Amino acid sequence: MKRDHLKRNKLRFFCFSGRHSIAFCPKLKKEKGCSFCGLKSHSKTLCYRFHQNNSDKTTSNSRKEESDDSVASVSSCQTETKTQRVLLQTASVVARYNKQFRNCRLLADTTAQRSLVERKFSRLLKLPVIRKEKLSVYSFGDTSPVEKMFNVVKIRLENKDDPNSYLEIEALETEKISAAHIPPPDIDISIYSKHLKCLKLADTTNSDANVSILISADNQC
Repeated sequence: MKRDHLKRNKLRFFCFSGRHSIAFCPKLKKEKGCSFCGLKSHSKTLCYRFHQNNSDKTTSNSRKEESDDSVASVSSCQTETKTQRVLLQTASVVARYNKQFRNCRLLADTTAQRSLVERKFSRLLKLPVIRKEKLSVYSFGDTSPVEKMFNVVKIRLENKDDPNSYLEIEALETEKISAAHIPPPDIDISIYSKHLKCLKLADTTNSDANVSILISADNQC
């Protein structure tokens, strides 16, 4: 360090000379001490406070750069997250009643308390109304429920590849299952594992049909 070198050689901190005392230093009289801290015992180049202040600024700038890097990393992660897709539990099945049958898509909802079927789809199959139920329905923003009467119909859902594998359920008729279109999964499962290459997805990938049936938790195996 420069200060240690000056001490060892008994040199003045202000003019770096050893030929006179600080009281008779011509440079000190001319420049009137350290321009940073105001002391007359040293010059600005040897001022401890000046170097400490610069060191703090360097540390602060370094932390700011690290913070900026962190923000950039988070932004990058968020950008990548936007490209990810959420796949819901949908399936393509055959809905049947007597001789009437239709291909349709269903959504399995583990949080739903009752199964639902779209009224329009129910009418196409001419599903029988086995009873009516009055339910209290909450709408978004409402503090009290509104009582509504629902038709309860019976429907048989068959595996599209094996008619002997089926499920008979009771469902409430409703106007719509979802206001938004729920697309089928458009992915190649073989890229995730070679063991999945020969498996078939439950939902048809080339179907633009909307979800017509919602299966509640009590009807899921």
